[in-house]
Amino acid sequence: MPVRKIAARATLLTLLLGLLPLINSCGDSTTQPNPAVCEITPASLDFSIVLAGSSSDRQITVRNTGGSRLEGAARVTSAVFHLVGDTTFSLDAGRSAVLTLRYSPAAAGSDSCVVSFTAAGCGSLRARGTGTVVAQTSCRVRPAQIDFGPVPTTGFSDRTFTLANTGNVRITGMVQANCAWFQVVSPPSGYDLAPGDSATFTVRFRPGSVGAQSCSISTGQNGCGSVLVSGTGSSNSGAVCQFDPASLDFGRVTGGSQDRTFTLANNSELPITGSIQLSCPDFSLLGAGSVSLAAHQSASYTVRFHPAVYGTETCMLSATIAGCGTLPMSGSYGGLNSCDVAPTDLDYGLLTTGQSRELTFRILNTSVQVVAGVVSSPEAGFTVENPTYSLAPGAQVTIRVTAHALGAGTRTAQLDLGTTACFGPRARVRVSEPLAPGYLKWGSLGSADGQFSSPSGVAVGVDGSVYVTDEHNDRVQKFGADGVFQASFTGFHGPAGIAADKLGDIFVKDSGTGMILRMNSSGAVLGSWQVGIYSTGLASDDSGNVYVAIDAAPAGVYKYTREGVLTGRLTGQTGAGLGVDGAGDVYIGAAEAVYRLHAGSVIATWPSPLGPNLPYNQSSLGGLALDGAGNVLVTRYTNDTGVAAEVEVLESHGILVHRFGVQGSEDGAFYYPTGIAVSPSGYVYVVDRANHRIQRFGPGQYSKGRSTLHP
Repeated sequence: MPVRKIAARATLLTLLLGLLPLINSCGDSTTQPNPAVCEITPASLDFSIVLAGSSSDRQITVRNTGGSRLEGAARVTSAVFHLVGDTTFSLDAGRSAVLTLRYSPAAAGSDSCVVSFTAAGCGSLRARGTGTVVAQTSCRVRPAQIDFGPVPTTGFSDRTFTLANTGNVRITGMVQANCAWFQVVSPPSGYDLAPGDSATFTVRFRPGSVGAQSCSISTGQNGCGSVLVSGTGSSNSGAVCQFDPASLDFGRVTGGSQDRTFTLANNSELPITGSIQLSCPDFSLLGAGSVSLAAHQSASYTVRFHPAVYGTETCMLSATIAGCGTLPMSGSYGGLNSCDVAPTDLDYGLLTTGQSRELTFRILNTSVQVVAGVVSSPEAGFTVENPTYSLAPGAQVTIRVTAHALGAGTRTAQLDLGTTACFGPRARVRVSEPLAPGYLKWGSLGSADGQFSSPSGVAVGVDGSVYVTDEHNDRVQKFGADGVFQASFTGFHGPAGIAADKLGDIFVKDSGTGMILRMNSSGAVLGSWQVGIYSTGLASDDSGNVYVAIDAAPAGVYKYTREGVLTGRLTGQTGAGLGVDGAGDVYIGAAEAVYRLHAGSVIATWPSPLGPNLPYNQSSLGGLALDGAGNVLVTRYTNDTGVAAEVEVLESHGILVHRFGVQGSEDGAFYYPTGIAVSPSGYVYVVDRANHRIQRFGPGQYSKGRSTLHP
């Protein structure tokens, strides 16, 4: 073949080989580009805790990590989770879009949702959050100052103060005395208080040398501040004593009784005389309780614990001798637990008189023996269906218990399983009456007009206006008889007690300054005078005289003119409730009883009409008022949530004629009721302190005749 032809063919072949990639790329129309790939970050969302009524946002990133366009949309179905803005996306390769998810809880509790995507391969992500309500943390310490006076350097002296939770949430903390010679000795300095609860702490001053000392005891709560304590160490010339051991533990008693012995020692240079006292039903002091000890002498005493009910009991032994302090003791009743009971609490909630409700609990025999018994209730108002049972090892039975709303109040029963092998559950029911015509409520937690932060006192003016001391907002608010806000008077420092006279003036006890302020119905201050920060009850009579109950020594009820001129001390008794009737008799509402004074002398003492299960000395009396029919109305609350918060109506002879209200936040229920006032038309206004509101009851709510529960 000629050389020219060979060269031509080689050139053609080279040309064809160069065109081959171009031919392949255009000729195969069935080959797909790289598909879209969806990537979602983060894989889940946690909004943590968000205040109910507010919102929180989180971002979701959608990214296309593939080669083709990614198109789709995000979707969520929830009442509290929402996608904000554009929920669609159209993304080229390598591009991303940011979506916003909003969480808006409406109430307290946990919420969750699933965010899904319409684009293939995107999958879904889960979001969660927890709603919370507005919490008001507040508390009160009383007294705020303690003076131990002179205490020998060889001994010690004890004083107490009370920390009360006046807010609407549980508070916890530690009471600490960061000083060498002062310490908190009982109970343990840690506390956990529900709203309305309180705890009493004992502070011990044990001086290490002669001279004045002071200390600030921290309550662990910013709103409470501190307790200022002071004392003076003196030479060995005083009389002090000491318990050994510092507490008595009787352990578990399975039958009969158990005895424990303690020693009381005189650590001073002088003889001491007095007595030791014990007032708990299942604890008793064997032998005489008199004390007569020479210097550095000691004596032994024996306490017997003879329990009558299942569960743990506590008691406090005290001495009438200054500086001896107290001796706490505890014990429980029941054999070794051989079964499992669930639930341990049967809470029937709030019922109206005449209603009933059924709940169940389970008894499981966890022992190797047969467990048998008959379930019963020691309290009326609870009935047990098919109460008899007999369980082989490992067997169980369900017991039905019905609570009947027999009358207004709170009933609590520790169910008896009929055997010492097991403890029964506690049953509790709160019963209220149907609210009578005229009921009204107003107020909520806050600082706006018509809102309150731990209100404390209430008074009705001569024109029917209602005045409320808004303690933690440092103001007095004025309302119409129908609860409509009229005015707010400021310039106070923790206003608490309040009273109105028939001459049109209003008297306010200012806790922070220890002053009584007199003002007119427009809030203008007309005068003031000092009574001290340890004053409690406040009242006025028809002539405009003002009565103040003062705790600080010399304690008692003091009478002043409306201009603040002291005219006398009526009695050494004090109390949070104070009232004066048309005849000039003074009524004092104290923790242990209501006292009636005529011409400065006690003519009647009315201890608790509620029986041994609800004595006054295990509760607190918040306020006292008189109505036009001669009845005495008192508000009462207790630290035991198993009892009640209520209004008691006593006739002029001290007989309980009616009681209404239970513990809670429903209409007609109270949480830490304090101030109370009665209008000339018979409406009763009650300060529902921990619920931060005022409740008004019509005359028909309390003028019912003698109580059916406690005649």
